[in-house]
Amino acid sequence: MVSEGAAGVREWLARVAWPLSSLRERFGTSYYALALLCGSGEFRARRLRPGPWPGPMDGPVVSNRLDRGGFNSLEGQLAAANPGDHLLDLRSASEAPDAVQRWLDEPQMFRSFGAYVQRWTYKCQFAPTNLTKEYDGLAYVAISTPSVPSDA
Repeated sequence: MVSEGAAGVREWLARVAWPLSSLRERFGTSYYALALLCGSGEFRARRLRPGPWPGPMDGPVVSNRLDRGGFNSLEGQLAAANPGDHLLDLRSASEAPDAVQRWLDEPQMFRSFGAYVQRWTYKCQFAPTNLTKEYDGLAYVAISTPSVPSDA
């Protein structure tokens, strides 16, 4: 049995949330899903305490350090192919050599975190992706620098 609150949330989400495939259908070639990946450096996010009781979600936004993603991660493979910043347009993947097309069709693991990260364990968070099915392009930044808050 679904509570009235949960049913209301589902109804609201059905009206406002668009799955990525719907965005592509709605906007056609004007829609471009770009994955931003980085090799090392820092990024800003709120830290949560690990465990089932993370505590308040309103802590300060702080810099979090990133080490290399590992040789088998998508970031590591991109760095091995080209260690500098680069962009891959996946819309032209069908024109790539057979070996590249096979690599693009394989599931890849990449680092996955956002505005909140688990303290200490965020460096081990990876998610699977199928590049050509989920993205139109990849932007790889070799060394990421954290944003700087404005005084305004």
